[in-house]
Amino acid sequence: MNQTVKTALIIVVVLLVMGLSAFLIGKYIGKKDEESGNKGKVPGATDWGADLTTAESTAAQSHAQALYKDMKGLNIWKRDIKIYSDYLASSDRVFVATANYFDDNYGKGDNLAKWLDDENFFMTNLDDAASVADSIIERLAKFGIIV
Repeated sequence: MNQTVKTALIIVVVLLVMGLSAFLIGKYIGKKDEESGNKGKVPGATDWGADLTTAESTAAQSHAQALYKDMKGLNIWKRDIKIYSDYLASSDRVFVATANYFDDNYGKGDNLAKWLDDENFFMTNLDDAASVADSIIERLAKFGIIV
């Protein structure tokens, strides 16, 4: 083989190795990001349960459980708007902690914002549940929990 062919072959091999390496590194980083989930940071804390008082932890668990019970299943009956309004009125710490607790225990791969977005509030409510759900989704987005 002449020198030009050898050089071209070496360049092609180096480019293939670099391309394969970039692909594998990207796949690894993407997998890591996927595993970390779409969780918000509790204001003043790094995890849903860290630095929360007992009352805040209990409130977060209670909100998450109530939201899950109201949204699970077929949902042909009217929504309990009080559950959503109470959750929306909670402090930032409890609000984010609830979303993270919901994701950990009830989300089944989707976060709370996705669950709320998937629910059909228009058909199951004659009142303003859709606007409350939209407000919750907007507030969740402020903390990095997006649909």
